Amino acid sequence: MRLLFLILIAASAGAQTSGTVSELKTRRQSIMDKIGPTGVLLLFAAEGRVYAADVEYPYRQENNFLYLTGLQEEGAVLALLPGGTRDRELLFLPSKERRAEVFTGSVIKPAAATTTSGIERVLPLAELPVLLATLAPQSVSALVSLGPAAKLEKPRTDAWQEQYKPLFDAAATEQAQLYLVLPGTVQSAEYRQEQALASNVASIGSGFTVHDAVPLLRDMRLLKSPYELAAIQRAIDISGEGFAKAFALTRPGVAEGDIQAEFDRVYAHHHARWGYPTIAASGANGTTLHYNSNSGEMPAQGTMVLDAGAEYAQYSADITRTLPITGKFTPEQASLYRIVYQAQQAGIAAARAGAEPGTAAKFSPESLQGVCVDIVRRGLFRLGLITSVTNDEYKNWFPHGVSHQLGMNVHDLSRRDVRLAPGMVVTMEPGIYIRPDALDALPNTPENEKFKEAVRPVFEKCKGIGVRIEDDILITNGAAKVLSAAIPSKLEDVEATMARARTGKSTGAPER
Repeated sequence: MRLLFLILIAASAGAQTSGTVSELKTRRQSIMDKIGPTGVLLLFAAEGRVYAADVEYPYRQENNFLYLTGLQEEGAVLALLPGGTRDRELLFLPSKERRAEVFTGSVIKPAAATTTSGIERVLPLAELPVLLATLAPQSVSALVSLGPAAKLEKPRTDAWQEQYKPLFDAAATEQAQLYLVLPGTVQSAEYRQEQALASNVASIGSGFTVHDAVPLLRDMRLLKSPYELAAIQRAIDISGEGFAKAFALTRPGVAEGDIQAEFDRVYAHHHARWGYPTIAASGANGTTLHYNSNSGEMPAQGTMVLDAGAEYAQYSADITRTLPITGKFTPEQASLYRIVYQAQQAGIAAARAGAEPGTAAKFSPESLQGVCVDIVRRGLFRLGLITSVTNDEYKNWFPHGVSHQLGMNVHDLSRRDVRLAPGMVVTMEPGIYIRPDALDALPNTPENEKFKEAVRPVFEKCKGIGVRIEDDILITNGAAKVLSAAIPSKLEDVEATMARARTGKSTGAPER
């Protein structure tokens, strides 16, 4: 199976698509079945971004557009029209002036776009407002949101109306549906075109009701195909090579930035990028969950919390390991580490789906929280860092969730009520963080004063220690599969790997 994954990835590594052509076609058909003949889905490619006036950020395609087309082309638009008699999939591509192409590269040609996406009908972007104006003549004023492309020619009503009669008739009776990716469940700053078009269409009685396409796309993206699993595994393996370098480099006096630089180098070497900025948090910095300035220097004692994940073919890994900076955990560090490790292993064991594919799961990602919390509570109580296993004192040291969906984003689209099912990829990441200022930050109440007095002796021994262990797991019909298992996480294995790395022996780096 692993060989099949690697073959699938290698076949399209250069194109950086999100699936094979047949898979892309199946996805588009699936969402058209959900939309129905009186609906139309418009997906806009991500807009490019700049800083310092004319310096471009590396381009990253909008996930849903890539998921349905496999294309990285900026400025393109996908239209799916299930009610069409012939061309139900339309791809609109922008044209570029020769001078612009000299600076930013040639626009993809229609034939190449068809080869990658499997979409046969490719049109100039200027044709999109013509189509929309034909479907809903009263919506012409709304098309200004499409920018320069919205220079309307005379609508070709005969050709379009013949092809899309069910949709045209529905729009005439105000029963058509326009599906767009809209803010609310996603960051609105990334979807300006969609917001503007939705607002304008809704305000003029265009015959279309506007719907958010995110729920449909989110549900489709929950279960990963073999291609997607191969991409995620490749991202994990690349990340593992970075962790192998970090195991060797972690020691007193080394700059956090040097660890980050190793991950960045590994990513670039494998034509990947980071799925999120690397967290290389040493000493007390490891008690800040999303620390990423990476500007410190490793102290003589302490732990190093390394949270890093490559993104390959626009699928992300998300992995955390906690290393002893000296190469050996102190008793206090080891006590906290073993609690987190036990909680994580229990969470992984509990992450099971139903007995048959597609059936309701026994646990959702949210319910896995209770499994981990129970173990962390009992461990903290045993150490003397909380006074009860029945209240919320543990949240002073364990303030976050333990699991989330993983895929085209490091925190992928998901529902709060999602049930685990075979094919889902989720994280498992409990942690304990003894912030040096944690007790001082508590409000001065009688209850808090009693708590502080009770835990302070142990707190003074443990303050500044941060521990998080995170793996990416695949839900199956049986026990969850730990996709990142090649990166050592058991306390004894972490110490042994660091010892081998420091003597120049095998670092345990995954095979390339």
